[in-house]
Amino acid sequence: MHSLSGSNEDLVLVIDAGTTNFKVLLFDRNGETRGRYNAPLAKRTPNSGWVEQDPAEFRDLAFKLVAQAVREASGPILAGGITNQRETCIVWDGATGEPLHPALVWEDERTAALCDEMSRDTHRVGRIRAKTGLTLCPYFTATKLRWVLDNVPAVQSAKDLRFGTVDSWLLYCLTNGRIHATDNTNASRTLLFNIKTREWDDELLEIFGIPRSILPKVLPSFGDFGTINIAIAGQELPILAVIGDQQSSLYAAGFEPGTVKVTYGTGIFPMRLLGDEWMLRDSLSTTLAVGEGGRPVYALEGKVGDAANRVSPVRNDPEKLDAVVKQLALETHPILQSLLTPDNTSVVADGGISQNDTLLEEQTRLCGIPIVRQKTPQATALGVAKLIFDGLN
Repeated sequence: MHSLSGSNEDLVLVIDAGTTNFKVLLFDRNGETRGRYNAPLAKRTPNSGWVEQDPAEFRDLAFKLVAQAVREASGPILAGGITNQRETCIVWDGATGEPLHPALVWEDERTAALCDEMSRDTHRVGRIRAKTGLTLCPYFTATKLRWVLDNVPAVQSAKDLRFGTVDSWLLYCLTNGRIHATDNTNASRTLLFNIKTREWDDELLEIFGIPRSILPKVLPSFGDFGTINIAIAGQELPILAVIGDQQSSLYAAGFEPGTVKVTYGTGIFPMRLLGDEWMLRDSLSTTLAVGEGGRPVYALEGKVGDAANRVSPVRNDPEKLDAVVKQLALETHPILQSLLTPDNTSVVADGGISQNDTLLEEQTRLCGIPIVRQKTPQATALGVAKLIFDGLN
């Protein structure tokens, strides 16, 4: 572990690359937000079920907001970290550093027919589930990458093809092309990563037809991810943590096995930290999360999709808003019930919609235990800051 002496004025910088907003936040050692810089992210849907974003927008906003945060920081910044929307697929040319196609966002469903066709082989589906903890569906990254490889001429002709999720793309850009890496939590959402052996899996790569040469190196969530280029930040800032957004908010809630959190954001994501216990549960994903000391551990995760899109149109109508958030609580309830045990006395809630009192009151009523709001709705970023400070101490 790294070790740096410091004071209460020390800060860490966290890049939070979400689906609808791109944020850079500064946190102090107490987990208090000491600066927040954000901009909306555009999404486009060129065909039904397709959801794309511009990788260059991620890069440009990272450069702009990191520079602003460093310039206006109230104290010394010890290190930086990244949290991100997870299953999104980005491919770029390592020779030019330029993206070769729009990012296929986790919500994208263009590979539904491919997944249906592949699912006819039940043995293959079972092997994927046993190694990744995931189901074969368009949500995860592998079939998105397969689609890009099959359908984009610029990708097929690239001499130095690189693939990554949003964290990998940002690392590559922020380090001026020196780092092509990801972490365990993001890799565990691709359908290509064996979460038991914690490495890219030859059988999975063969199933999806993915060349190993284009994949990023997989590192622990806390560690050496290079340094942010001095031309961007004005100082060589070490990047010491990378965590997928939902695993990061889980770490913010706690790293003790049994911890349960629920994020109410673009989607709703309840999770339970398992620790070293491997478990498969119908309708839930088994995934890698971050435990004490930054080590990889298992977690169970469920999802209710399309939450923010249902809330946004009724945000200014209290009666309709109450009806929508109560419905979201009702849909979330069976997932939470499947994750809770008699040992759980509360659930930590975060995300923008968690600021709605009616939602948390209804979820509490349904679950029978308190749903406690995280001290900041920016828990996806808070988890990264907490991991960095924990690792530096």
